[in-house]
Amino acid sequence: MKKAPFKLLPGFLVFGLTAFAFGLYSNSLVAQSADMYIGSESCGECHPKEYEVWKNSHHAKATGVLPESRLMDKRCTQCHTTLAPGLDQAKVEGISNITCERCHGAGKYYAQSNVMKDKELRRLTGLKTPDEKMCTICHSDASPSVRPFNFKEHFSRIAH
Repeated sequence: MKKAPFKLLPGFLVFGLTAFAFGLYSNSLVAQSADMYIGSESCGECHPKEYEVWKNSHHAKATGVLPESRLMDKRCTQCHTTLAPGLDQAKVEGISNITCERCHGAGKYYAQSNVMKDKELRRLTGLKTPDEKMCTICHSDASPSVRPFNFKEHFSRIAH
């Protein structure tokens, strides 16, 4: 009677479920906790060139293009602000508009210098690499725009 394969299954299952749950947990922390954000100015202390690219971009002025009446409209702020819908943007200093952390993830854990030196540790603690899929969450056919979104063209304007 062979029972060995079934002995491995519970361990594998526990490991797989734990890894999956951690992934969900870490992603939900970024999306659900405003205290996870540090602000673009903090990013700029170590990344001054990247900060200047951001500061001179449309992202840095994203709430400025909204009429006053739309600043509290979640249909607008979900793409014109950094925080996920439901988090109070006004209570967090330095993260208005579309900041570094909207695209790279909340920086509370990965922004530490010892973490930033380790590529895998950065990723595990929340640093994201923006891609077309991330951009098209907001830059889609459903968003009000005069021209269709061209990822390569637009990404080249903010590449750093």
